[in-house]
Amino acid sequence: MNNSNNKTIENRVFEAIKATGESKEVTVKELYKNFPEINEKTISWSLYNLVQKNRLYKTGRGIYSLKDKAANYSMGYDYLSQRAKKIYNSLMDYGYRYYITGIDALSGELLHMTDDHPIIIVVEEESMHEIQEILINQSMIVITESERRKYKEMMYYENYQVLIIKGKKFDF
Repeated sequence: MNNSNNKTIENRVFEAIKATGESKEVTVKELYKNFPEINEKTISWSLYNLVQKNRLYKTGRGIYSLKDKAANYSMGYDYLSQRAKKIYNSLMDYGYRYYITGIDALSGELLHMTDDHPIIIVVEEESMHEIQEILINQSMIVITESERRKYKEMMYYENYQVLIIKGKKFDF
C-alpha cells in the first residue's frame, strides 16, 4: 500500500470520527464495523498516526475522541473519595462507558467524602463482569446488583465497597 492510500484511509477514519460530534468518543470496534473493506491493522495504524499528529486523542483502550481526555475531567474529581478516584482512573484507562452515582455523585456539594460508603457505578451490561474483575484485582470488594439481591434474600450481609448496576443511557 502506498502513502497516498494510507493518507486517504487516515482522512476517511478522521472524517468518520469527526462526523460523530466533537464531544463523542468512538471505539476501534465501531470503526472496524464502519470500514469492513479496510484491514483492521490499517485502521489501527491510521488512528495511531492521528494521535501522533494531535488531531485525535486516545481516551482509553481502543477509544478515541476529538477532545483531550485531560480536558474531560469533571470539576468534582478533586472532591471524590480516594476509592472513587481509583475507580474513575482505572475505568478511564480501560475505556469503559460508566458513571459514578450514589453519594459520590454529590461530591461537589459535600465538604468531605469518606471511604466507608459503597461506591455505586452504572455500566453497560456487556462490560459488567469485566469491570467487576478489574476492580476485584485492585483489592476491592465488588458485587453486582443481582448478587446484592441474592445476598439480601439469603439474609446475608456483605460489607462491599463497590456496587455495579447496569444502565443503558450514557450520552450525557
